[in-house]
Amino acid sequence: MNRSRANLFLFQLIGFFFYFENIACADVQFSNCWKPEVRHCTVHSVKIDPCFQENGLATDPCELRRGVDNATLVMEYTTDFNTTDHVLQMAHKSEPIADIPLEGMDTEACHYTTCPIIAGERSTYTFPIEIKEVYPEGPYTIKWKLWNDGEAIKEACCLKFKIVLH
Repeated sequence: MNRSRANLFLFQLIGFFFYFENIACADVQFSNCWKPEVRHCTVHSVKIDPCFQENGLATDPCELRRGVDNATLVMEYTTDFNTTDHVLQMAHKSEPIADIPLEGMDTEACHYTTCPIIAGERSTYTFPIEIKEVYPEGPYTIKWKLWNDGEAIKEACCLKFKIVLH
């Protein structure tokens, strides 16, 4: 390979890595659902993989393609309550009037985190997200909750984050 073709190949390879740098696993900006005085869970971090963020900033919502992308949500958290071996989960599209549950979600959180959850111990929750073709395009605020089955939802981890579906 002559020198100019080798330089062109190297330039294209570098461009390829810069383009895909924004598509890797990314920290996602999130907020807690409740005020600190009623919160029973600390969420340390939320990552989504893959996550294309237009400007490569955690403040940008993840952009995902319907029917093409399958993503993984990874949440690091610590509760101030103990759970049983049966922890429930639910994700909703957050709306001003009422939250809309995401279709077909497994509600058994212990498939995705270690149960029982022990108060004060840092835990990891890893959930595969199927981005279904039936979901409408557009921006979403997602509300994600984990709570002890049989308990009031007041003892729960609850967070919100933004995504955009194409």
